[in-house]
Amino acid sequence: MRQKMRENGENEIFWHYLQRFQSFFVHTIVNNLSGKVIFWELGSICLGVADGVLSSALSKSLYFEYSNFVLVTKFATFVLGFELLRSFFGIRLVSFHCSLVFHGFFPIILQFLFTMLNEMSISGVWAPGFERILTFSPIICAFLCSLVDELPFSRRTQRQAVALILVTCLPYYALKFHDVESLNAWAFHISFLAVFAQLIAWIQLKNLLKRYGPLEVLYTQQCCYFFGSFAAEVYLHSIRGVSEYLIRWRFPFLFPVWAILLLVSPLYEYFRLKSLQMTDPPTLAVLSNIKISLQIFFSYGLSKYVYHQSSWEHFDSHNFLMAATASSAGFYYLLRKKRSLMIKNY
Repeated sequence: MRQKMRENGENEIFWHYLQRFQSFFVHTIVNNLSGKVIFWELGSICLGVADGVLSSALSKSLYFEYSNFVLVTKFATFVLGFELLRSFFGIRLVSFHCSLVFHGFFPIILQFLFTMLNEMSISGVWAPGFERILTFSPIICAFLCSLVDELPFSRRTQRQAVALILVTCLPYYALKFHDVESLNAWAFHISFLAVFAQLIAWIQLKNLLKRYGPLEVLYTQQCCYFFGSFAAEVYLHSIRGVSEYLIRWRFPFLFPVWAILLLVSPLYEYFRLKSLQMTDPPTLAVLSNIKISLQIFFSYGLSKYVYHQSSWEHFDSHNFLMAATASSAGFYYLLRKKRSLMIKNY
């Protein structure tokens, strides 16, 4: 009798945990693996890789090293195209929102700061077009979200998050400072601050997207970015160098690559905002890591044409390993988050 009761109790416990696992699995599939979410996530990864490779080809293969002027053309093309569609074709599109600027001033400024640093290659010394230091951003973003959103995490989980930060960051610092001759220490620390700026901007943009649509946020962002980059262009005055380059050193593939970049860049920003709206900042950081890893393979697969290199450098392999490690840490965070939320709702 006792043995039968024990077997019945074990069966009840087994079915109890099986139901919890099934509900957790279904909850994860519905929230993170639905068709719409996969479309926007895969689109953001593909467009991000294309944007990074084209930016790298424009600056390193075609030697067009006027990043701020490229930013001005990106934002101006988007705003001008938006206004032309509204004026001549009668398409009802969103307009500039002063209230959105008021509510989203801080994340817009932080995101613009990160965009400027990224385009000026301060936050990506060795990266193929994108920031290498962003490879360990998912677990940092997870820790920031756990502090800001007050998620139901225990102290043990927070200690694990801190341990994952140390595991992913400290080897990266060691690898960075191994090659001191080609390292700009100030640029490295500025890029680290830029990563925190972008992560905080993502967390606040997530709250902003609850009140406004992604197209409204994107249009207002691009308008503010255009004013900021134009002010920087007035200060830098790189138009003289651009005119000399176009007259003397213009390559035949400059304008096609530039035109495709102007088309891909706003699409990538829109897909990223949609992914942020449908998921959360840590998921977006994990997607950014996957994008960086894929971009390394695509860029160095075209290394003879983009970077004029014939071999894989050792820092590039370190970059991919750190991206894979931090992505794994980010996926671990997502599983812990889903499990904690399921236990809370159970």
